Amino acid sequence: MEENKKKVSMQSKTADAEKKKLTYEQLEQVANQLAQRLRQTEERLHEASNQNGFRVLDYLFAVVHDDNKFSSEFAKRCADEIEKVITRMVTPPVESAKPEESVKE
Repeated sequence: MEENKKKVSMQSKTADAEKKKLTYEQLEQVANQLAQRLRQTEERLHEASNQNGFRVLDYLFAVVHDDNKFSSEFAKRCADEIEKVITRMVTPPVESAKPEESVKE
């Protein structure tokens, strides 16, 4: 009797495990959802990075504008940094070749 209970228990565990397996379409859907969430997260990170960069630029311009309150060397470094940042903004970035990330439907 105890053996029968163990067999039934093992069979039900195996059946539960088979029910939890996802189909190819379900896996594809999950992969697409994760890819979309990744893109959204990357966009938010990019926006936050831009906001941070503009905030730094505001401070750099404030130092250059009120250069009499700071040492001339510091004001010069701030002006140089402004020049570097603006040059990077104007120059388009070179994108590295990435493999196709989207899943074909």
